[in-house]
Amino acid sequence: MAGHRDPRRKSGGPGKAKPVGFLVVQAHDQYVIERMALPHGAASDFVLVNLFAEPLGAPMSPDRVTELLQRLSKWETPPSG
Repeated sequence: MAGHRDPRRKSGGPGKAKPVGFLVVQAHDQYVIERMALPHGAASDFVLVNLFAEPLGAPMSPDRVTELLQRLSKWETPPSG
């Protein structure tokens, strides 16, 4: 159909997929491995859940995610260990 535009292909917006670097993918993979080793982590469908803070297994609050991302953004290189 001429002129058809897919509404999911709007420019910008918070729901649009963004490319990420290798270290981001590696960090997420490590998080998933740690999360699945904990009973309360494996039981949630949310992407980021509380693994070590109450309420265990609950989705992280927006404020907690912001705090986490701010701390991570201060690293110039990934921490060793």
